[in-house]
Amino acid sequence: MENQIWEIISAAINGEILGIAEEERLLRWMNESPEHRAIYLKLKKHYRAYRNESKIDIDMAYEKYLDGVAKRRRKRQLRVYRYIGYAACIMFVLFAASIGFYRDVLFPSDNIVQNSEIRMGEAKALLTLASGEQVPLYAGKNVRLRETGGLISNEDKVLAYMVGDTLPVAEKIKYNTLEIPRGGEYKLILGDGSAVWLNSDSRLVYPVAFGAEERRVVLEGEGYFEVAKDAKRPFIVVTKKGLDVRVLGTSFNVTAYEDTGEVIATLVEGSVEVGGGACPTEMLKPGEQAVYDWQSGVLDRREVDVRLYTSWKDGYYMFEMERLDDMMNTLARWYNMDVLFEDDALREVRYSGRVKRYGNIQEFLDALKLTHDVDFKIKERTVTVMNKKTGNNSLYSQFVVCLSC
Repeated sequence: MENQIWEIISAAINGEILGIAEEERLLRWMNESPEHRAIYLKLKKHYRAYRNESKIDIDMAYEKYLDGVAKRRRKRQLRVYRYIGYAACIMFVLFAASIGFYRDVLFPSDNIVQNSEIRMGEAKALLTLASGEQVPLYAGKNVRLRETGGLISNEDKVLAYMVGDTLPVAEKIKYNTLEIPRGGEYKLILGDGSAVWLNSDSRLVYPVAFGAEERRVVLEGEGYFEVAKDAKRPFIVVTKKGLDVRVLGTSFNVTAYEDTGEVIATLVEGSVEVGGGACPTEMLKPGEQAVYDWQSGVLDRREVDVRLYTSWKDGYYMFEMERLDDMMNTLARWYNMDVLFEDDALREVRYSGRVKRYGNIQEFLDALKLTHDVDFKIKERTVTVMNKKTGNNSLYSQFVVCLSC
């Protein structure tokens, strides 16, 4: 059992995704005894010597550590230090954020304000009808409207259109707009049965009922699409920067934020065609991604782990060698906060790990503090990123904030 827990820790630190049973086992071990808590505290002291190694031989590192321990500790203490030796020989990983005791003990910084105004996002949106009427949407507000001979319903944080599958030929297409503010998200069921999850700071323009030849929507921001199959009517996602996504029935994610300088289409299943205008045309296979730089006009196709780009829909964020600048921009939209960097060099620090989307921002910042010499200060709705005074220059760290994501 002792070897098993260290194998689990090693797997988590090396970026592997733990199964539910492994996550539960790890949390149980963390809560089993004060001894385990003491070992965890010792980890912070010992992990620095090994953090720059890409992969570490556990047994070899343990023996080296044990040689030093033997000179300072009595024989009866060796069992405790065997735990520390195993833990110290692998890169440090944070399990503390999901356990309140650890956060209180290990994060005594005065810079993070306990009672900040920053709160996680929630289901909220603004629906603009074809008539110009605006309807605020949020959890707990049930709405029923009639438009184009059909019913629009808002229940359980989902806006659903129950209209005819195809607009009658004599009818003029009417468009609605769903806007998601910073700090918001919403799910939309279109008239053809396609589902769209809209992320923070996003906007979708779509017909109340689609025409007979195609299904076309316009996206700003980020959306995850599960498109109902219809061989006769392609589903087209239009972005304002030249990259369009054309499908018949599939699942994919599109990111088209104005401030990023690029449009990203990530295919989960099925097949899609991307391109349009000055953008070259490419066909994507599942697990592939198209990144279009609208300033240079270059389209790059590559294989990716789709979870890195779709996990937000499932309640967590997953990062792999992500720049701190990009991570903070992602969180800024969800938590509706502003981010300032005192030192631009910190923007290039890279992290891998995952964090629960519906968690407290403080837990996430605490995790980053322990895995790199970076500090944070919260004032009202602004997070300032700054250097610690300890002088660690590593540009890469790993973290795990939420083991139950």
